[in-house]
Amino acid sequence: MKKTVKLILLFCLALFACFLMFTACSTHTHAFGEWEIVQAPTYTKDGVKSRYCSCGEKQSGNIEKLTPQTNTLSSLECKNELREIYNYSIKQTSLWYAENDEIYAVHFTGEAWFCYHELRTDTELLEVWIGKSEEEYYGFVKQTDQFGITTQKCTKMPQDELGEYNREIEALRAEFLQCLADSISLIADCKSNDFECLKTTGETTIYQIKLIVDNEVENITITVVNGLITVYDHDNYTTATYTYDKVITLPNMADYQMQ
Repeated sequence: MKKTVKLILLFCLALFACFLMFTACSTHTHAFGEWEIVQAPTYTKDGVKSRYCSCGEKQSGNIEKLTPQTNTLSSLECKNELREIYNYSIKQTSLWYAENDEIYAVHFTGEAWFCYHELRTDTELLEVWIGKSEEEYYGFVKQTDQFGITTQKCTKMPQDELGEYNREIEALRAEFLQCLADSISLIADCKSNDFECLKTTGETTIYQIKLIVDNEVENITITVVNGLITVYDHDNYTTATYTYDKVITLPNMADYQMQ
């Protein structure tokens, strides 16, 4: 009997406590604190923010996505910003270059350089790796036709050709960097009166450059997004793409039969 009475009393106390909490909440005026950023906005997505009252009530809201900004740069400002990109590229152990339907890459594995070449046509994809696997240098060719059928060939490189190979790798890497340096030099050599540059900062940074070189107008657009640098020469209809964060791995040559 006593246990039953205790249970009834506890139940009544619980109901009374709930009543008090309901009454307090119904008359409470929320005083929210400062907004806290839960997720920062980007140039493509809204952000999220929240704030709390002392009673625990939560309020959430959106933060408008960032708006790209466009500014005019002098030739000196433009040159210095592109030079920073170039100087950073020089220090990278991986450099990637693409023009038209071909891709080239050079990469340092930590102990040796290797190079990669990709050529895509309407009927096939040809991929070539040359580099060091374990203690040997190999050449690896992978050919994929339009039906997805793949043929592969792996050959060991003669020791007496390694010096020439390493020189070619360094020359290839230097050639990539020189193409980017040429665009910067073109800007640096241009007189301020013959130069225009609009820089748009957003998810992609875009430099729209107009030059007058030898009384001829040159239009160049350079875009930078996630480490990927693309140079468009509108007058010569050429496009070159570079990156300093893309790594193309070298196949494990030991997994393939020598031919």
